[in-house]
Amino acid sequence: MLVEEEGSTYVADNDGDSDEARTLRPLQAAACTYRIAFGPRAGQKVLTVQGAMPRQAEFKQTLCADINGFSLHAAVEANCMHHRAVRLSWARLLKRLFELDLEHCPNCGGELKIIAATLEPPVIEKILTHLGLQARAPPRAPARGQALQTA
Repeated sequence: MLVEEEGSTYVADNDGDSDEARTLRPLQAAACTYRIAFGPRAGQKVLTVQGAMPRQAEFKQTLCADINGFSLHAAVEANCMHHRAVRLSWARLLKRLFELDLEHCPNCGGELKIIAATLEPPVIEKILTHLGLQARAPPRAPARGQALQTA
């Protein structure tokens, strides 16, 4: 049953188990998700081109809009909106992930400053070997799903 109310039309379902309701249910679901209901393109998104509806009345507040039941108040600002997100340094990321404090000296607690980073694999391997540490990463374990399939 189609119902018109305050400028909008919708389908009202009095009997949820009726043949009409079962027929309209997939159409309603497709319409709500902007998908094509039937045919060779069933399930694909519908291309919609919309334009702003003309305003019926002028707004008294600046930076405000009210269109199709949605309102935008661009003059309202939340606290801390003008602050940019701060990127964490590598030292802070390492501290967060591995509990390695590269910002403070382990002996005196003074502030440390990173002045260089070694990125070349042969140099890193030479340093690790000299320190008696493993120069190669351990082999990767198979993913959990793969281990179950081979068993």
